[in-house]
Amino acid sequence: VCRCTGCPEQSVRTIAGNHDVVRDTVKSSLVLQNVYEAIRQKAKTDRPAELDAAIRQYLGDKALPDLLYGAFAHYNDFADKFGCAFRSKQPFWEQDILLNDGSNLRLRGVNSALISSATDNRGDNKLVVGPEFCLLPNQPGVEHLVMCHHPPQWLWDDDRIENYLGARARIVLFGHKHVEKIREETSSSGHQLLRIHAGALNPDPNEMAYQPRYNCLRIWVTSQPQRVLNVEVHRRVWDTEANSFADAADATGACK
Repeated sequence: VCRCTGCPEQSVRTIAGNHDVVRDTVKSSLVLQNVYEAIRQKAKTDRPAELDAAIRQYLGDKALPDLLYGAFAHYNDFADKFGCAFRSKQPFWEQDILLNDGSNLRLRGVNSALISSATDNRGDNKLVVGPEFCLLPNQPGVEHLVMCHHPPQWLWDDDRIENYLGARARIVLFGHKHVEKIREETSSSGHQLLRIHAGALNPDPNEMAYQPRYNCLRIWVTSQPQRVLNVEVHRRVWDTEANSFADAADATGACK
């Protein structure tokens, strides 16, 4: 893909999802299972500060460094060359992209599969991100784009994460559900957010009947009469007759 598009490999960014977890590692480790359950119980109490403290405690455990990332060994081996590994000292990653007006689009990748296993569901076995990892600083000349595999409905800490992202992020990219959805939101304070739920480029044919798809985003700034961050979404979908990808029926849309 990099060769075809002319994109340097060092510009690639990845995030972990539930299929990046080596489930046999979790299944064979009583310690990991107990830690996952302890974090999940903290999340269920709906006391965010306790959840943050528990995650930080396990991330900083000197006896078992990187315990929480034991099941991500293969993902981290792959993601290391892109600067996107998740470890105790790097629970999220960031990269700045220079926009046309000299400001920065700051990408942040967070790990929603931190306590993922074969038992994940949207009921009693939801997942966590760690709300503080979605706390975005408000800095002049910086706009935020956040990447997270699981949408908030799959997370115990969904309300707090929604509040953090809704207050500071401009663009949020989710995956997991394999159903494409693009939505613009405006908070009571006037903050605008573009939420994109991705389709699946290579879906499991046994799940449901739908077409492989992907999106391309074009992002730029205009400054007259006021500064506006523009986002244009190009939606691409598999055309079975042409045996290639083509623009979706409503292929582009812009958010300002």
